[in-house]
Amino acid sequence: MFGVIGLVMVYLGLASLGVVKDPFRKISQRRPNAPMVFMGVLIGGFLIGRPFGLFRKMFRDAAESGNPLYGAAAFTLQSVGNIVVMALLFLALAHFTGGGCSAG
Repeated sequence: MFGVIGLVMVYLGLASLGVVKDPFRKISQRRPNAPMVFMGVLIGGFLIGRPFGLFRKMFRDAAESGNPLYGAAAFTLQSVGNIVVMALLFLALAHFTGGGCSAG
């Protein structure tokens, strides 16, 4: 899952630099927010199918605690951590490549 998301992000980065064809060129004329929505979907995809042992251990610990508030807090913190990492990566890429997404 992560490899596919990474390849898509690399392709979108190359498209914003004009190296490859922009897949959002036509749709962004009708729906200007489409590239941002798609980027949100990609970032959200990092939360799907966690194959890591630590994630399964956290899930098991939250379930065994029997406390729904603890489980909600643990997964909220885990999600916020993922969002912060992706946001920082996105901001760094935008800063070092001249900023912004190409609108077509």
